[in-house]
Amino acid sequence: MEPTISIPITFRVFENLCRFLDGSTVSEEVAKVASKAITAWIEQQSAPPPEESLALLGGYQWKHLFLPEGTKLRVVVKRKTFHASVVGDHVVFNGQATSPASLVNQLASTKRNAWKHIWILLPGETRWQLAQSMRE
Repeated sequence: MEPTISIPITFRVFENLCRFLDGSTVSEEVAKVASKAITAWIEQQSAPPPEESLALLGGYQWKHLFLPEGTKLRVVVKRKTFHASVVGDHVVFNGQATSPASLVNQLASTKRNAWKHIWILLPGETRWQLAQSMRE
């Protein structure tokens, strides 16, 4: 027999589970059913999203780098910081769709390599990364 531990759950959840089991044809113990539920939840969370939901995710494809919707872009020019973000399938700056190269060149008023001047913050991340480092 495998060793067990106790996991505190609310009384309401325990009561609902017991009530469900009493009214069903399931003959397993409460602890066994709870273990199966936790295992199923872990598998569900670990599974890759279905192919259809990937198609619904927005984002901007910048050469070989995909920037998911919600990505923030930061450019510093002459000690001023400018921010843009990925909304849907576009990089948006001041309410207008643009490209990373156009963004940098417009802000700098000269031609610059966007990979060397744009910092990126991906959704859910806390650390800005230089675009060039993400490209490699």
